[in-house]
Amino acid sequence: MFRLSELDVLGRIVGEATPTSFIFSCDPSIGPPERWEYIIVESYERTSQGMERVFVLAQVEKPVSASMVLQPTTDHQAVERIADMGVDRRVAYAQARVLGYLSDDGNVKIPRRAIVPGKLVYRAPSDLLKKFFSYGEASIELGSLITRPEVPVSISVQGLRRHLAILAATGAGKSNTAAVLIEGLMEKGATIVILDPHADYVFLGQTQDGRPMEYVERVTIFRNPGSTGRYSPSQILAEVNEFTIRFSDLEPEDLFSMLDIPQTSVHIRRAISKAIDFLKENRGSYTASDLVEKLNIMAEEEEDNRLRLAASSAAERVRQRLLGLPIFGESTTPWHDILRPWHVSVIDLSGVTGYAFDFTATKVLSDIYWAVSSGKFRYPVFLVLEEAHKIVPADRQTHSKRIVNVIASEGRKFGIYLVLISQRPCKIDPDSLSMCQNQIILSMVNPKDQEAVRSAAERVSEELLRDLPGLNVGEAVLVGEFTRVPVTVKIKRRRSKEGGADIDVVQRLKAAKEEAEIEGFEDVDMPRGDEWDKG
Repeated sequence: MFRLSELDVLGRIVGEATPTSFIFSCDPSIGPPERWEYIIVESYERTSQGMERVFVLAQVEKPVSASMVLQPTTDHQAVERIADMGVDRRVAYAQARVLGYLSDDGNVKIPRRAIVPGKLVYRAPSDLLKKFFSYGEASIELGSLITRPEVPVSISVQGLRRHLAILAATGAGKSNTAAVLIEGLMEKGATIVILDPHADYVFLGQTQDGRPMEYVERVTIFRNPGSTGRYSPSQILAEVNEFTIRFSDLEPEDLFSMLDIPQTSVHIRRAISKAIDFLKENRGSYTASDLVEKLNIMAEEEEDNRLRLAASSAAERVRQRLLGLPIFGESTTPWHDILRPWHVSVIDLSGVTGYAFDFTATKVLSDIYWAVSSGKFRYPVFLVLEEAHKIVPADRQTHSKRIVNVIASEGRKFGIYLVLISQRPCKIDPDSLSMCQNQIILSMVNPKDQEAVRSAAERVSEELLRDLPGLNVGEAVLVGEFTRVPVTVKIKRRRSKEGGADIDVVQRLKAAKEEAEIEGFEDVDMPRGDEWDKG
Protein backbone atom coordinates (compact mmCIF):
# COMPACT_ATOMS: atom_id res chain seq x y z
CA MET A 1 0.00 0.00 0.00
CA PHE A 2 1.30 3.47 -0.85
CA ARG A 3 1.55 6.54 1.39
CA LEU A 4 0.13 9.84 0.19
CA SER A 5 3.12 11.65 1.65
CA GLU A 6 5.37 9.81 -0.80
CA LEU A 7 3.38 10.81 -3.91
CA ASP A 8 3.83 13.82 -6.20
CA VAL A 9 1.24 16.55 -5.50
CA LEU A 10 -0.11 17.97 -8.76
CA GLY A 11 -2.69 20.45 -7.49
CA ARG A 12 -6.02 20.97 -5.70
CA ILE A 13 -9.59 20.49 -6.82
CA VAL A 14 -11.36 23.76 -7.57
CA GLY A 15 -14.82 24.84 -8.68
CA GLU A 16 -17.61 22.32 -9.18
CA ALA A 17 -16.84 18.62 -8.84
CA THR A 18 -19.14 15.70 -9.61
CA PRO A 19 -18.82 11.92 -9.13
CA THR A 20 -17.67 11.68 -12.77
CA SER A 21 -15.39 14.69 -13.33
CA PHE A 22 -13.57 17.57 -11.68
CA ILE A 23 -11.12 20.40 -12.35
CA PHE A 24 -7.94 20.95 -10.40
CA SER A 25 -5.61 23.94 -10.21
CA CYS A 26 -1.84 23.46 -10.72
CA ASP A 27 1.35 25.41 -10.08
CA PRO A 28 1.67 27.70 -13.15
CA SER A 29 5.46 27.60 -13.01
CA ILE A 30 5.31 23.83 -13.61
CA GLY A 31 2.16 23.66 -15.66
CA PRO A 32 -0.57 20.98 -15.76
CA PRO A 33 0.26 17.27 -16.12
CA GLU A 34 0.25 15.82 -19.60
CA ARG A 35 -2.87 14.61 -21.28
CA TRP A 36 -3.98 11.08 -20.32
CA GLU A 37 -1.89 11.14 -17.14
CA TYR A 38 -3.39 9.15 -14.26
CA ILE A 39 -4.12 10.85 -10.97
CA ILE A 40 -5.76 9.95 -7.66
CA VAL A 41 -7.72 11.86 -5.03
CA GLU A 42 -8.81 10.84 -1.56
CA SER A 43 -12.54 10.50 -0.98
CA TYR A 44 -15.08 8.64 1.15
CA GLU A 45 -17.76 6.22 0.02
CA ARG A 46 -20.54 4.48 1.89
CA THR A 47 -20.08 0.69 2.09
CA SER A 48 -21.59 -2.11 4.16
CA GLN A 49 -19.04 -1.16 6.82
CA GLY A 50 -20.09 2.49 6.85
CA MET A 51 -18.12 5.40 5.43
CA GLU A 52 -14.72 4.21 4.19
CA ARG A 53 -11.76 6.02 2.70
CA VAL A 54 -11.11 5.23 -0.98
CA PHE A 55 -8.63 6.45 -3.56
CA VAL A 56 -10.42 7.51 -6.71
CA LEU A 57 -8.50 7.08 -9.96
CA ALA A 58 -9.01 9.71 -12.65
CA GLN A 59 -7.42 10.62 -15.97
CA VAL A 60 -6.42 14.05 -17.24
CA GLU A 61 -8.51 14.83 -20.30
CA LYS A 62 -7.81 18.52 -20.86
CA PRO A 63 -4.66 20.20 -19.51
CA VAL A 64 -4.80 24.01 -19.77
CA SER A 65 -2.19 26.75 -19.38
CA ALA A 66 -3.63 30.27 -19.64
CA SER A 67 -2.83 33.93 -19.07
CA MET A 68 -5.04 36.34 -17.13
CA VAL A 69 -3.39 39.27 -18.94
CA LEU A 70 -2.25 38.11 -22.36
CA GLN A 71 -5.48 37.67 -24.26
CA PRO A 72 -6.01 37.01 -27.98
CA THR A 73 -7.46 40.53 -28.32
CA THR A 74 -4.47 42.20 -26.62
CA ASP A 75 -2.45 44.46 -28.94
CA HIS A 76 0.79 42.75 -30.03
CA GLN A 77 3.03 45.62 -28.88
CA ALA A 78 1.33 45.54 -25.50
CA VAL A 79 1.93 41.79 -25.37
CA GLU A 80 5.65 42.37 -25.97
CA ARG A 81 5.87 45.03 -23.26
CA ILE A 82 4.01 42.92 -20.71
CA ALA A 83 6.24 39.93 -21.48
CA ASP A 84 9.39 42.07 -21.12
CA MET A 85 8.18 43.50 -17.81
CA GLY A 86 7.29 40.04 -16.48
CA VAL A 87 3.95 41.17 -15.09
CA ASP A 88 1.86 38.46 -16.71
CA ARG A 89 -0.45 36.44 -14.45
CA ARG A 90 -0.50 32.81 -15.56
CA VAL A 91 -2.78 30.03 -14.41
CA ALA A 92 -2.66 26.30 -14.97
CA TYR A 93 -5.42 23.78 -14.46
CA ALA A 94 -6.71 20.50 -15.86
CA GLN A 95 -10.02 18.77 -16.37
CA ALA A 96 -10.11 15.15 -15.24
CA ARG A 97 -12.47 12.25 -15.90
CA VAL A 98 -13.18 9.91 -12.98
CA LEU A 99 -12.50 6.24 -13.73
CA GLY A 100 -13.47 4.75 -10.36
CA TYR A 101 -11.89 3.03 -7.39
CA LEU A 102 -10.89 -0.55 -6.67
CA SER A 103 -13.18 -2.28 -4.20
CA ASP A 104 -12.09 -5.10 -1.90
CA ASP A 105 -13.37 -7.71 -4.37
CA GLY A 106 -11.13 -6.34 -7.14
CA ASN A 107 -13.93 -4.73 -9.12
CA VAL A 108 -13.99 -1.09 -10.19
CA LYS A 109 -16.79 1.01 -8.75
CA ILE A 110 -17.89 4.47 -9.79
CA PRO A 111 -18.10 6.94 -6.87
CA ARG A 112 -21.55 7.99 -5.78
CA ARG A 113 -20.26 11.03 -3.91
CA ALA A 114 -18.77 14.14 -5.48
CA ILE A 115 -15.09 14.78 -4.84
CA VAL A 116 -14.71 17.61 -2.31
CA PRO A 117 -13.17 20.84 -3.70
CA GLY A 118 -9.88 21.72 -2.04
CA LYS A 119 -8.70 18.11 -1.95
CA LEU A 120 -5.13 17.46 -3.06
CA VAL A 121 -4.57 15.72 -6.39
CA TYR A 122 -1.68 13.23 -6.63
CA ARG A 123 0.09 11.49 -9.47
CA ALA A 124 -1.22 7.92 -9.37
CA PRO A 125 1.44 5.45 -8.15
CA SER A 126 2.51 2.77 -10.64
CA ASP A 127 1.70 -0.02 -8.20
CA LEU A 128 -1.95 1.05 -8.07
CA LEU A 129 -2.13 1.32 -11.84
CA LYS A 130 -0.68 -2.18 -12.23
CA LYS A 131 -3.50 -3.53 -10.06
CA PHE A 132 -6.04 -1.52 -12.02
CA PHE A 133 -4.97 -2.87 -15.41
CA SER A 134 -4.17 -6.48 -14.54
CA TYR A 135 -6.30 -9.60 -14.13
CA GLY A 136 -3.68 -12.05 -12.92
CA GLU A 137 -3.46 -15.42 -14.67
CA ALA A 138 -6.80 -14.91 -16.43
CA SER A 139 -5.40 -12.10 -18.60
CA ILE A 140 -3.43 -11.36 -21.75
CA GLU A 141 -0.91 -8.53 -21.79
CA LEU A 142 -1.37 -6.31 -24.83
CA GLY A 143 0.99 -3.44 -24.09
CA SER A 144 1.58 -0.61 -21.63
CA LEU A 145 0.09 2.73 -20.68
CA ILE A 146 1.13 5.48 -23.09
CA THR A 147 1.99 7.82 -20.22
CA ARG A 148 3.53 5.10 -18.05
CA PRO A 149 5.57 2.60 -20.10
CA GLU A 150 6.44 0.73 -16.90
CA VAL A 151 2.77 -0.17 -16.33
CA PRO A 152 1.63 -3.21 -18.38
CA VAL A 153 -1.97 -3.32 -19.56
CA SER A 154 -3.80 -6.63 -19.77
CA ILE A 155 -7.26 -7.68 -20.86
CA SER A 156 -9.53 -10.23 -19.24
CA VAL A 157 -9.87 -13.49 -21.18
CA GLN A 158 -13.33 -13.93 -19.67
CA GLY A 159 -14.32 -10.55 -21.10
CA LEU A 160 -13.71 -11.82 -24.62
CA ARG A 161 -16.92 -13.85 -24.29
CA ARG A 162 -18.67 -10.66 -25.41
CA HIS A 163 -16.85 -10.72 -28.78
CA LEU A 164 -14.22 -8.21 -29.95
CA ALA A 165 -13.70 -5.77 -32.81
CA ILE A 166 -10.26 -4.46 -33.78
CA LEU A 167 -10.77 -1.27 -35.78
CA ALA A 168 -8.11 0.94 -37.35
CA ALA A 169 -7.13 2.92 -40.40
CA THR A 170 -4.77 1.20 -42.83
CA GLY A 171 -1.25 1.16 -41.43
CA ALA A 172 -2.29 1.99 -37.86
CA GLY A 173 -1.20 -1.38 -36.46
CA LYS A 174 -4.26 -3.64 -36.45
CA SER A 175 -2.41 -6.72 -37.77
CA ASN A 176 0.25 -6.34 -35.08
CA THR A 177 -2.49 -5.93 -32.46
CA ALA A 178 -4.31 -9.05 -33.69
CA ALA A 179 -1.07 -11.04 -33.66
CA VAL A 180 -0.29 -9.98 -30.07
CA LEU A 181 -3.80 -11.10 -29.06
CA ILE A 182 -3.44 -14.43 -30.90
CA GLU A 183 -0.04 -15.10 -29.33
CA GLY A 184 -1.54 -14.40 -25.90
CA LEU A 185 -4.49 -16.70 -26.53
CA MET A 186 -2.13 -19.47 -27.65
CA GLU A 187 -0.28 -19.17 -24.33
CA LYS A 188 -3.64 -19.85 -22.64
CA GLY A 189 -4.33 -22.97 -24.73
CA ALA A 190 -6.94 -21.50 -27.08
CA THR A 191 -8.34 -22.96 -30.28
CA ILE A 192 -8.20 -20.24 -32.95
CA VAL A 193 -9.41 -20.21 -36.55
CA ILE A 194 -8.34 -17.30 -38.76
CA LEU A 195 -10.02 -16.43 -42.06
CA ASP A 196 -7.08 -14.74 -43.76
CA PRO A 197 -7.90 -13.12 -47.13
CA HIS A 198 -4.40 -11.66 -47.65
CA ALA A 199 -2.09 -14.33 -46.16
CA ASP A 200 -1.18 -11.94 -43.33
CA TYR A 201 -0.93 -14.66 -40.66
CA VAL A 202 0.85 -17.50 -42.43
CA PHE A 203 4.07 -16.91 -40.47
CA LEU A 204 2.47 -17.14 -37.01
CA GLY A 205 4.60 -20.22 -36.26
CA GLN A 206 7.92 -18.43 -36.57
CA THR A 207 9.66 -15.42 -35.02
CA GLN A 208 10.69 -12.20 -36.71
CA ASP A 209 14.18 -13.64 -37.36
CA GLY A 210 12.87 -16.96 -38.68
CA ARG A 211 13.19 -19.18 -35.62
CA PRO A 212 10.28 -21.48 -34.63
CA MET A 213 7.82 -20.17 -32.05
CA GLU A 214 7.45 -22.39 -28.99
CA TYR A 215 4.01 -23.48 -30.26
CA VAL A 216 4.98 -23.95 -33.93
CA GLU A 217 3.72 -27.55 -33.86
CA ARG A 218 0.30 -26.21 -32.89
CA VAL A 219 -0.01 -24.02 -36.01
CA THR A 220 -1.44 -25.22 -39.33
CA ILE A 221 -1.67 -23.18 -42.52
CA PHE A 222 -4.50 -24.27 -44.83
CA ARG A 223 -3.49 -22.98 -48.26
CA ASN A 224 -6.01 -22.82 -51.07
CA PRO A 225 -4.60 -23.96 -54.48
CA GLY A 226 -5.04 -20.46 -55.96
CA SER A 227 -3.33 -18.60 -53.12
CA THR A 228 -1.81 -15.25 -54.12
CA GLY A 229 0.08 -14.85 -50.85
CA ARG A 230 3.70 -13.70 -51.15
CA TYR A 231 5.16 -16.92 -49.75
CA SER A 232 5.88 -20.52 -50.66
CA PRO A 233 5.14 -23.51 -48.41
CA SER A 234 8.88 -24.12 -48.09
CA GLN A 235 9.19 -20.81 -46.20
CA ILE A 236 6.70 -21.91 -43.53
CA LEU A 237 7.98 -23.68 -40.43
CA ALA A 238 4.47 -24.70 -39.38
CA GLU A 239 2.46 -27.50 -40.98
CA VAL A 240 1.01 -26.55 -44.38
CA ASN A 241 -2.02 -28.41 -45.74
CA GLU A 242 -4.14 -27.79 -48.78
CA PHE A 243 -7.58 -26.28 -48.23
CA THR A 244 -10.12 -27.44 -50.79
CA ILE A 245 -13.77 -28.30 -51.18
CA ARG A 246 -14.82 -31.28 -53.33
CA PHE A 247 -17.45 -30.09 -55.76
CA SER A 248 -19.52 -33.24 -55.42
CA ASP A 249 -19.80 -32.65 -51.65
CA LEU A 250 -21.95 -29.59 -52.30
CA GLU A 251 -25.66 -29.90 -51.79
CA PRO A 252 -28.08 -28.34 -54.28
CA GLU A 253 -28.83 -25.57 -51.76
CA ASP A 254 -25.11 -24.76 -51.62
CA LEU A 255 -25.06 -24.35 -55.38
CA PHE A 256 -28.22 -22.26 -55.37
CA SER A 257 -26.51 -19.93 -52.90
CA MET A 258 -23.27 -19.70 -54.88
CA LEU A 259 -25.18 -19.12 -58.13
CA ASP A 260 -27.66 -16.64 -56.58
CA ILE A 261 -30.65 -18.64 -57.78
CA PRO A 262 -33.74 -17.47 -55.86
CA GLN A 263 -36.50 -19.78 -54.73
CA THR A 264 -38.77 -18.29 -57.38
CA SER A 265 -36.55 -19.78 -60.14
CA VAL A 266 -38.26 -23.13 -59.72
CA HIS A 267 -37.31 -24.63 -63.08
CA ILE A 268 -33.60 -23.74 -62.88
CA ARG A 269 -33.45 -25.24 -59.39
CA ARG A 270 -35.24 -28.34 -60.64
CA ALA A 271 -32.80 -28.71 -63.56
CA ILE A 272 -29.74 -28.46 -61.31
CA SER A 273 -31.19 -30.88 -58.74
CA LYS A 274 -32.02 -33.40 -61.46
CA ALA A 275 -28.52 -33.15 -62.94
CA ILE A 276 -26.92 -33.62 -59.51
CA ASP A 277 -29.11 -36.64 -58.75
CA PHE A 278 -27.97 -38.23 -62.00
CA LEU A 279 -24.28 -37.52 -61.35
CA LYS A 280 -24.43 -38.82 -57.78
CA GLU A 281 -26.12 -42.03 -58.88
CA ASN A 282 -23.91 -42.70 -61.90
CA ARG A 283 -20.54 -41.21 -61.04
CA GLY A 284 -20.38 -40.64 -57.29
CA SER A 285 -17.64 -38.03 -57.48
CA TYR A 286 -17.94 -35.31 -60.13
CA THR A 287 -16.70 -31.80 -60.97
CA ALA A 288 -18.24 -28.51 -62.04
CA SER A 289 -17.35 -29.40 -65.63
CA ASP A 290 -19.32 -32.64 -65.29
CA LEU A 291 -22.33 -30.67 -64.08
CA VAL A 292 -22.10 -28.28 -67.05
CA GLU A 293 -21.84 -31.23 -69.43
CA LYS A 294 -24.91 -32.92 -67.97
CA LEU A 295 -26.94 -29.69 -68.02
CA ASN A 296 -26.01 -29.14 -71.68
CA ILE A 297 -27.21 -32.67 -72.49
CA MET A 298 -30.48 -31.94 -70.65
CA ALA A 299 -30.83 -28.71 -72.63
CA GLU A 300 -30.92 -30.81 -75.81
CA GLU A 301 -32.70 -33.99 -74.74
CA GLU A 302 -35.29 -33.06 -72.10
CA GLU A 303 -38.85 -33.44 -73.29
CA ASP A 304 -40.13 -30.64 -71.07
CA ASN A 305 -39.45 -27.40 -72.94
CA ARG A 306 -39.29 -25.36 -69.73
CA LEU A 307 -36.75 -27.76 -68.26
CA ARG A 308 -34.64 -27.61 -71.45
CA LEU A 309 -34.49 -23.82 -71.27
CA ALA A 310 -33.78 -23.93 -67.53
CA ALA A 311 -30.95 -26.44 -68.00
CA SER A 312 -29.36 -24.24 -70.67
CA SER A 313 -29.53 -21.19 -68.41
CA ALA A 314 -28.17 -23.17 -65.44
CA ALA A 315 -25.27 -24.56 -67.49
CA GLU A 316 -24.23 -21.07 -68.54
CA ARG A 317 -24.39 -19.77 -64.99
CA VAL A 318 -22.33 -22.67 -63.61
CA ARG A 319 -19.78 -22.21 -66.40
CA GLN A 320 -19.39 -18.48 -65.73
CA ARG A 321 -19.28 -18.64 -61.96
CA LEU A 322 -17.86 -21.96 -60.85
CA LEU A 323 -15.48 -23.30 -63.48
CA GLY A 324 -11.88 -22.64 -62.54
CA LEU A 325 -12.52 -21.54 -58.97
CA PRO A 326 -9.36 -22.28 -56.93
CA ILE A 327 -11.16 -23.69 -53.90
CA PHE A 328 -12.38 -26.86 -55.64
CA GLY A 329 -10.24 -29.96 -55.27
CA GLU A 330 -10.37 -33.73 -55.00
CA SER A 331 -11.51 -33.72 -51.35
CA THR A 332 -13.13 -31.45 -48.77
CA THR A 333 -11.01 -30.33 -45.84
CA PRO A 334 -12.93 -31.71 -42.82
CA TRP A 335 -13.81 -29.52 -39.86
CA HIS A 336 -11.95 -31.78 -37.43
CA ASP A 337 -8.70 -30.98 -39.24
CA ILE A 338 -9.35 -27.28 -38.66
CA LEU A 339 -10.69 -27.51 -35.09
CA ARG A 340 -8.12 -28.96 -32.73
CA PRO A 341 -7.56 -28.32 -29.01
CA TRP A 342 -4.86 -25.72 -28.30
CA HIS A 343 -4.29 -25.04 -31.98
CA VAL A 344 -4.40 -22.15 -34.45
CA SER A 345 -5.60 -22.83 -37.99
CA VAL A 346 -4.90 -20.12 -40.57
CA ILE A 347 -7.13 -20.49 -43.62
CA ASP A 348 -5.33 -18.69 -46.44
CA LEU A 349 -8.09 -17.39 -48.70
CA SER A 350 -5.91 -15.03 -50.73
CA GLY A 351 -7.01 -15.16 -54.37
CA VAL A 352 -10.55 -16.22 -53.41
CA THR A 353 -12.95 -13.35 -54.09
CA GLY A 354 -16.60 -12.47 -54.56
CA TYR A 355 -19.20 -15.22 -54.24
CA ALA A 356 -16.45 -17.86 -53.87
CA PHE A 357 -15.12 -16.05 -50.82
CA ASP A 358 -18.62 -15.61 -49.42
CA PHE A 359 -19.41 -19.29 -49.92
CA THR A 360 -16.10 -20.51 -48.47
CA ALA A 361 -16.40 -18.30 -45.40
CA THR A 362 -20.00 -19.44 -44.92
CA LYS A 363 -19.08 -23.13 -45.16
CA VAL A 364 -16.14 -22.85 -42.73
CA LEU A 365 -18.10 -20.84 -40.19
CA SER A 366 -21.21 -23.02 -40.49
CA ASP A 367 -19.18 -26.20 -40.00
CA ILE A 368 -17.49 -24.72 -36.92
CA TYR A 369 -20.78 -23.54 -35.45
CA TRP A 370 -22.33 -26.98 -35.99
CA ALA A 371 -19.32 -28.82 -34.50
CA VAL A 372 -19.25 -26.69 -31.35
CA SER A 373 -23.01 -26.25 -30.81
CA SER A 374 -23.62 -29.99 -31.27
CA GLY A 375 -20.93 -30.89 -28.75
CA LYS A 376 -18.66 -32.55 -31.32
CA PHE A 377 -15.91 -30.09 -30.31
CA ARG A 378 -15.90 -29.32 -26.58
CA TYR A 379 -13.48 -26.41 -26.23
CA PRO A 380 -13.81 -22.63 -26.69
CA VAL A 381 -13.12 -21.39 -30.23
CA PHE A 382 -11.97 -17.90 -31.21
CA LEU A 383 -12.86 -16.94 -34.79
CA VAL A 384 -10.62 -14.19 -36.19
CA LEU A 385 -12.23 -12.62 -39.28
CA GLU A 386 -9.92 -10.30 -41.22
CA GLU A 387 -11.50 -7.83 -43.65
CA ALA A 388 -14.73 -8.20 -41.67
CA HIS A 389 -16.46 -5.54 -43.78
CA LYS A 390 -16.40 -8.05 -46.66
CA ILE A 391 -17.87 -10.86 -44.57
CA VAL A 392 -20.56 -8.80 -42.81
CA PRO A 393 -21.07 -5.81 -45.14
CA ALA A 394 -23.44 -3.01 -44.20
CA ASP A 395 -24.84 -2.44 -47.68
CA ARG A 396 -25.90 -5.92 -48.77
CA GLN A 397 -26.96 -9.35 -47.57
CA THR A 398 -24.45 -12.19 -47.83
CA HIS A 399 -24.58 -15.82 -46.75
CA SER A 400 -21.56 -15.37 -44.49
CA LYS A 401 -23.25 -12.40 -42.85
CA ARG A 402 -26.16 -14.59 -41.76
CA ILE A 403 -23.97 -17.19 -40.03
CA VAL A 404 -21.75 -14.52 -38.43
CA ASN A 405 -24.79 -12.85 -36.90
CA VAL A 406 -26.01 -16.23 -35.64
CA ILE A 407 -22.62 -16.77 -34.00
CA ALA A 408 -22.63 -13.23 -32.61
CA SER A 409 -26.01 -13.72 -30.94
CA GLU A 410 -25.90 -17.43 -30.04
CA GLY A 411 -22.27 -18.55 -30.25
CA ARG A 412 -21.10 -17.42 -26.81
CA LYS A 413 -23.57 -19.87 -25.21
CA PHE A 414 -21.56 -22.68 -26.80
CA GLY A 415 -18.11 -21.12 -26.53
CA ILE A 416 -17.60 -19.49 -29.96
CA TYR A 417 -16.19 -15.97 -29.81
CA LEU A 418 -15.72 -13.52 -32.67
CA VAL A 419 -12.81 -11.20 -33.38
CA LEU A 420 -13.82 -8.86 -36.22
CA ILE A 421 -10.95 -6.91 -37.80
CA SER A 422 -11.46 -4.05 -40.25
CA GLN A 423 -10.03 -0.78 -41.49
CA ARG A 424 -13.50 0.40 -42.56
CA PRO A 425 -15.93 0.08 -39.62
CA CYS A 426 -18.48 2.20 -41.46
CA LYS A 427 -18.81 -0.64 -43.99
CA ILE A 428 -19.49 -3.32 -41.33
CA ASP A 429 -23.08 -4.25 -40.63
CA PRO A 430 -24.05 -2.09 -37.60
CA ASP A 431 -25.85 -4.97 -35.86
CA SER A 432 -22.79 -7.21 -36.19
CA LEU A 433 -20.48 -4.48 -34.89
CA SER A 434 -22.75 -3.58 -31.97
CA MET A 435 -22.69 -7.19 -30.77
CA CYS A 436 -18.91 -6.88 -30.30
CA GLN A 437 -19.01 -5.36 -26.84
CA ASN A 438 -15.21 -5.11 -26.71
CA GLN A 439 -13.28 -2.81 -29.01
CA ILE A 440 -9.62 -2.13 -29.67
CA ILE A 441 -9.64 1.14 -31.59
CA LEU A 442 -6.45 2.42 -33.20
CA SER A 443 -5.88 5.62 -35.17
CA MET A 444 -8.85 6.54 -37.33
CA VAL A 445 -9.27 9.70 -39.42
CA ASN A 446 -12.27 9.02 -41.65
CA PRO A 447 -15.35 10.79 -40.17
CA LYS A 448 -17.70 8.01 -41.31
CA ASP A 449 -15.56 5.38 -39.60
CA GLN A 450 -15.43 7.49 -36.44
CA GLU A 451 -19.21 7.76 -36.44
CA ALA A 452 -19.53 3.98 -36.80
CA VAL A 453 -17.23 3.53 -33.80
CA ARG A 454 -19.19 6.11 -31.84
CA SER A 455 -22.41 4.17 -32.44
CA ALA A 456 -20.90 0.80 -31.52
CA ALA A 457 -18.64 1.74 -28.58
CA GLU A 458 -21.10 2.96 -25.98
CA ARG A 459 -18.48 3.20 -23.22
CA VAL A 460 -16.06 5.44 -25.15
CA SER A 461 -16.23 9.09 -24.12
CA GLU A 462 -16.51 11.83 -26.73
CA GLU A 463 -13.11 13.09 -25.58
CA LEU A 464 -11.49 9.74 -26.38
CA LEU A 465 -13.24 9.57 -29.74
CA ARG A 466 -11.93 13.01 -30.64
CA ASP A 467 -8.43 11.74 -29.87
CA LEU A 468 -8.56 8.88 -32.41
CA PRO A 469 -6.99 10.83 -35.33
CA GLY A 470 -4.12 11.87 -33.03
CA LEU A 471 -3.11 8.37 -32.00
CA ASN A 472 0.30 7.29 -33.22
CA VAL A 473 0.90 3.97 -35.00
CA GLY A 474 0.46 1.16 -32.48
CA GLU A 475 -1.49 3.25 -29.95
CA ALA A 476 -5.03 2.14 -29.19
CA VAL A 477 -8.06 2.74 -27.02
CA LEU A 478 -9.36 -0.38 -25.24
CA VAL A 479 -12.98 -0.35 -24.16
CA GLY A 480 -15.50 -3.00 -23.17
CA GLU A 481 -16.05 -5.93 -20.87
CA PHE A 482 -12.44 -7.09 -21.13
CA THR A 483 -11.04 -4.03 -19.34
CA ARG A 484 -12.10 -2.44 -16.07
CA VAL A 485 -12.09 1.07 -17.54
CA PRO A 486 -11.43 2.53 -21.00
CA VAL A 487 -7.66 2.87 -21.40
CA THR A 488 -5.22 4.22 -23.98
CA VAL A 489 -2.39 1.78 -24.64
CA LYS A 490 0.82 1.41 -26.59
CA ILE A 491 0.45 -2.08 -28.11
CA LYS A 492 3.60 -4.16 -27.74
CA ARG A 493 5.39 -5.62 -30.74
CA ARG A 494 4.34 -9.04 -31.97
CA ARG A 495 6.87 -11.86 -31.61
CA SER A 496 5.75 -13.74 -34.73
CA LYS A 497 6.70 -12.73 -38.24
CA GLU A 498 4.25 -10.69 -40.28
CA GLY A 499 3.03 -12.26 -43.49
CA GLY A 500 1.43 -9.37 -45.33
CA ALA A 501 3.84 -6.53 -44.60
CA ASP A 502 4.12 -3.73 -47.15
CA ILE A 503 7.07 -4.01 -49.49
CA ASP A 504 10.10 -1.78 -48.95
CA VAL A 505 9.62 0.52 -51.97
CA VAL A 506 13.06 2.16 -51.71
CA GLN A 507 14.87 -1.19 -51.57
CA ARG A 508 12.82 -2.60 -54.47
CA LEU A 509 13.53 0.47 -56.61
CA LYS A 510 17.22 0.21 -55.78
CA ALA A 511 17.21 -3.48 -56.77
CA ALA A 512 15.38 -2.66 -60.01
CA LYS A 513 17.94 0.00 -60.85
CA GLU A 514 20.85 -2.37 -60.20
CA GLU A 515 19.25 -5.12 -62.28
CA ALA A 516 18.59 -2.73 -65.17
CA GLU A 517 22.19 -1.50 -65.10
CA ILE A 518 23.51 -5.09 -65.20
CA GLU A 519 21.21 -6.01 -68.09
CA GLY A 520 22.22 -2.86 -69.96
CA PHE A 521 25.87 -3.72 -69.43
CA GLU A 522 25.35 -7.24 -70.76
CA ASP A 523 23.58 -5.96 -73.89
CA VAL A 524 26.63 -3.96 -75.03
CA ASP A 525 28.94 -5.67 -77.55
CA MET A 526 32.05 -6.01 -75.45
CA PRO A 527 35.47 -6.06 -77.19
CA ARG A 528 37.42 -9.28 -77.17
CA GLY A 529 40.41 -9.53 -74.91
CA ASP A 530 42.90 -8.85 -77.72
CA GLU A 531 40.99 -5.74 -78.83
CA TRP A 532 41.40 -3.79 -75.57
CA ASP A 533 44.97 -2.85 -76.49
CA LYS A 534 44.17 -1.52 -79.94
CA GLY A 535 42.99 1.81 -78.58
